[in-house]
Parts: sequence; structure tokens; C-alpha cells
Amino acid sequence: MNAGYGGFAAAIILAKPSVPWWVLNVILIDGPDRLAVIFDRGLIGVYHDWCTALDAYPRTFDMIHASRLFSAEHKCQIIDILLEMDRLLRPGGFALIRDGKEILQQIKIIADLFHWKMTLDNTESGPMGYDKVLYCQKTFWRPKVGTHA
Repeated sequence: MNAGYGGFAAAIILAKPSVPWWVLNVILIDGPDRLAVIFDRGLIGVYHDWCTALDAYPRTFDMIHASRLFSAEHKCQIIDILLEMDRLLRPGGFALIRDGKEILQQIKIIADLFHWKMTLDNTESGPMGYDKVLYCQKTFWRPKVGTHA
């Protein structure tokens, strides 16, 4: 989500030991057009507006990485994007969300309603830096069914 130049996917490809992951780079429709750079790097990607559903089956992804997606300009609310992330993630899947601390605090409130496990951590900019990372894991939570007499 908001793939930039595909650096996350490139890092996965170059990881030692190698990881057998398939990465889909998603470029915001309203953002800078960087899809050609992603293709030139031998990666795959698509344009998408996160205010609409991604054309993928529910529970398709094991991990979603969102880099400054929520602070980027778009027409939809944070909850709309998080609902789509929840739809796309498999139970037990992870969402890594990198953004400003104020935005991540808003995300934590909503993600808590989804019963995601969360940890907020610093980035390479340190504890005083703007960017933070919110590590989230989608749980196997289901509503409890009441017993009827």
C-alpha cells in the first residue's frame, strides 16, 4: 500500500536467507506515478484507490505493509482503509503500518475494535522522530455466542 519505488519488495527479494514471498506493489492513483520505476526494477505493481475495494478475494494476504498511506492525500477515512485491510488479511496475518505518531494513535483505536494485537515501535529516526511503526496481527477473534435457555 503506497509502495513508493518498490523498496520494500526489493528488500524482500535481496533478503538473505531468501524468503519465498510474492509482493504486490500498490501505487496510489492520486500519488506520484512511480509504477514505471517498479516495473523497471523487475517488480509487479498496480494502481489503486484505497477508498475502494481491491479486486482480490477476502483473506488473500499474509502481510500488508502500508508506508505513509494514511497521511497521504485521499478522499476516504482511516476506517475505510482499515476495513479493507482487515478484509484482505488472513487471520494470523500482519499489517505493518509506518506513519506519524498522531495518525497511528487514531489507527490503534480502530484496530483495537477489530481485536488486532498491536505494538508501536520507533523507526530508524529514533524515539524523537516523526515516523513510528505499528505492528499489527489479525487475530482469530469471533464474537461469543450467548446461550439461550
